[in-house]
Amino acid sequence: MAVGFELATGWNIYQDKQDSSGQYLKCAKGAVLLTHPSGWKLTADGVEIEFVIDAVQETNVGEAFVKVAFGALRRFIDDLNAKKAQAEVRAADLPRWFPPGKSKFVIIPDGHDIAALPQVTGGIRLARIRRLMRILSDDQSEAAKTFFGNYTAAYTAAMGAVAISHAQIRDSNWVHVPSAKLRGLVTLIAFYIRQFKTTAPGQSVYAAKYRTVLMSRTKFSAMFEELPDDERTHYRQNPNAWVQFICSDIMSRVTGGVGVAPDGYLVEFLISDQGTLAGTARVQLPLTRRQWLVGMLHGKDLLSATANPIKWHSAESKRLYKDTYGVGHRLRGLAGLGDKLDPGPNGEVNYATIIEFRATQKRVPYTEWQNYAIRMYRFIVELNEGTKTAALDLQ
Repeated sequence: MAVGFELATGWNIYQDKQDSSGQYLKCAKGAVLLTHPSGWKLTADGVEIEFVIDAVQETNVGEAFVKVAFGALRRFIDDLNAKKAQAEVRAADLPRWFPPGKSKFVIIPDGHDIAALPQVTGGIRLARIRRLMRILSDDQSEAAKTFFGNYTAAYTAAMGAVAISHAQIRDSNWVHVPSAKLRGLVTLIAFYIRQFKTTAPGQSVYAAKYRTVLMSRTKFSAMFEELPDDERTHYRQNPNAWVQFICSDIMSRVTGGVGVAPDGYLVEFLISDQGTLAGTARVQLPLTRRQWLVGMLHGKDLLSATANPIKWHSAESKRLYKDTYGVGHRLRGLAGLGDKLDPGPNGEVNYATIIEFRATQKRVPYTEWQNYAIRMYRFIVELNEGTKTAALDLQ
């Protein structure tokens, strides 16, 4: 398993080239402008500087790797931060980091010390998804306060709604005690369905991934493949029972009502493309809950860009999925790593679902990044490898 970090700084970066109006040109999305041997990268996320730390494996040397990478990054940012009062910063202003004439970019400082909105990605074992939800449902936990920032109350309520007791996770049409992996998968599915459900008609969201908070970068169909043989076989042979299990048995407990309509839209929120669609125009994604749930039984995660390619010759696919803000697909990010699951600490294959923690956290000063990263790394390692009943928080 691995833990990765992205740190969006608020400082802007462009190509050191101007258009006819004198405006600097954007860097290519995800452009890597510096790769350091210790494991960190300076990248461009749109026009914003973002530092990316390579996925750190959960091994006996993993924490040491975190310390080294963030220690080296601290030294770079000490130099960069010293230029905060300049109008523009170029590679020539940072000579010990960039060879002469090799890097063509211009950084626009914001005048303040560098801080970041951090984002963590970690491999989480399916059988520990519910433990994670329980921890994050406690609005007094350090984990919830750190991961959720100013939105702690709303997000802990969402986690609490799906963190139902293991005894409540039962299929009314099958006399069977669900495995820990099935309980974890069902909990994550229920979280998605709840997050995509509106509370009033006409509600919109910039893009589908903005509702996930905990976003699986791994396909749900790949998670389904990790279930025990008897569970996979039963639900593949009885797809309607799988749909009823989720939409009725589970969601009735999550919503405190009668569940959700299987043939209703999975993403009830209308998509607004960062508010750039003309007038009041919005887009309804056509995928239903039934289609998504049945698809994952057969190797497909229909809630993904891969499953819904934008075809240049199809006006309908462009209308549904091409984001007018210019950042690609309306389902970008979701299941973006396909069938990939993180390996285990001893080389076990297909061990952990890759989860991106997407809630907007509080800004963290760069002087605190190393300590923040170490705490996050320890938390995810203990979540996966510690005893499942032991107390755990982000300390």
